[in-house]
Amino acid sequence: MTNQGDDYESIAKNVGAGRLRKIREENGLSRQEFAERIDKSLSDYSNYESGRRELPLSTRLAVMDRIGQDPLPTEVLREALSSHVNSANAAPGKDPKNKPSWLSEVRAECKAYRENNFSRPARVLLAIQDRAFAIATVYGWVDTRRRDLGLPSIFDDQIADILLVASFLVVLMLIIPIFSEFPVTKFVRHLIGLGWSDNVSFLRKK
Repeated sequence: MTNQGDDYESIAKNVGAGRLRKIREENGLSRQEFAERIDKSLSDYSNYESGRRELPLSTRLAVMDRIGQDPLPTEVLREALSSHVNSANAAPGKDPKNKPSWLSEVRAECKAYRENNFSRPARVLLAIQDRAFAIATVYGWVDTRRRDLGLPSIFDDQIADILLVASFLVVLMLIIPIFSEFPVTKFVRHLIGLGWSDNVSFLRKK
């Protein structure tokens, strides 16, 4: 995601660079001559005119005083900012009305991470784990409210415990193949001649 402050800095650099070049050429000066007029080194001035560095206020004032022209006039800055905003709004995915919610972005990132790092069987187990935790959490919250209100239970009190145990088992099944990839584990497995990694390696994406 792009920082808006970086956009402002980029606009200031571009406007300053273009205006300095235009002013210098209108006055028939070389870069060296222009730099000397405003008491700057050729290196510093070249960075401003090329847009590598933002034009400082002190240098802007020096140009206004020594050359008689403003390298960063308000109307030019306003026009550049307006053009940038219009371009940003017109770009795909920049429309605030179509911007995905924070939750949607997090879910998309998690989905992409799982697809890139886990095989399909592992992703299925992760999905089961997610749903088991969600159901157990909702059930626990509802059951707590039921107890507070003194209402009778319509479910078996052990349902939440069963869901939590199931989730733990799914986590355990995922830990085994991950643990099997540790260097120490591979070394020990090599020494004792175990072949158990072949049975769980299907969980890790190749």
